[in-house]
Amino acid sequence: MKKNTYFGILNCTLLCGMGIFLAFYCFYNQVELKSGLAIIAGTLIGYGIYSTLQYLKLSRAK
Repeated sequence: MKKNTYFGILNCTLLCGMGIFLAFYCFYNQVELKSGLAIIAGTLIGYGIYSTLQYLKLSRAK
C-alpha cells in the first residue's frame, strides 16, 4: 500500500473514532442534545468520511 493510502486510513480512523466515541458518550451518559456534543460527534464522523474520500480521490488523480 502507498503512503497516501495509510494517511487516508489514519485520517478516517481518527476522525470517525472520535465522533463515534462522542456519540456513545452522549448516549450512555444521556447528554442533552442542546449541549452540542451530539452535533459535534455527527460532524466529526461526516467530515472524517468526506475528507478521506476527497484525499484518496486526489491522491489517485496524481
